[in-house]
Amino acid sequence: MNKVIKNGLLPLPRDPRDFSFGAVFKLPDLKELPDEFITAKPLKIKDQKNSDLCTAYALTAVSEDQEGIELNPEYQFAKIKQIMGDYESWGADLRSACKSAVKFGSLEEKFVNSIGLPQNPRNWNNWNTELDKEAEKHKKQSYFKIDGPYDTFDNIRVVMWLNRDKKQSILTGIKWRHSWTHARHGIIPKEISEETGVGHAFKIFGWKQINGEPYL
Repeated sequence: MNKVIKNGLLPLPRDPRDFSFGAVFKLPDLKELPDEFITAKPLKIKDQKNSDLCTAYALTAVSEDQEGIELNPEYQFAKIKQIMGDYESWGADLRSACKSAVKFGSLEEKFVNSIGLPQNPRNWNNWNTELDKEAEKHKKQSYFKIDGPYDTFDNIRVVMWLNRDKKQSILTGIKWRHSWTHARHGIIPKEISEETGVGHAFKIFGWKQINGEPYL
C-alpha cells in the first residue's frame, strides 16, 4: 500500500522585515563542523496522516527539541489559522507558523490527552481560552530567516552548529516530489526528475554521513 504524500505548505511571500540570521550573527567556518550532528533526539516521530497540518507538526517538533516536552500540533494549527484569519482555508505558510509560536506559544500534549480535541479543532474559537495561559509557557522570543555566506545546505548546518547549546532545530519546507516518499533507504536524490509536487513543511535537526557524504 502506498503512503499518502503529506502536504499543506503554502508559498512563503517575501517579507523584508524578516530577521536575517547571517546579517546578525557571525557564522562558524565549515571546517569547524563535525562529520555528524543532531540537535536533540526526537521525543516522538509525528504523523500528520492525511491532513494539511504539516506546518504545525513540523513547528511543534522543532520546539520540542528546546522545550523537552511533547507539544500538540492541532492547537498550534488553530493558532496559525488565527493569525491567518481563516480556519477553513487549506494549509499554512512558514511565517504564520513561526508567528504563532512567538505570539501564543505551544500547548503541551498532556492537556489535550486529558480533555480531548474540541469539535473542528482548526477553528481557534473552539478551544478553551484557559489553555492559552498554559501555551504561553512555551512562547518563543523571535525567529530568523536562515541565510549566510554559504549555500543553503551549509548555511543550515552552520546555524544548527552555532546554536547547538540552545538545541535549535530548523523549520523549513519544499515542493515534495512523489518519488521522494519511496526513495531507496530514505535518501532523496540530488537530481530532481519531477516538476510537479506538493508543498510540505518539515524539521531539520542535524546531518549524518552516508558513503562519506553529509546528508541533512
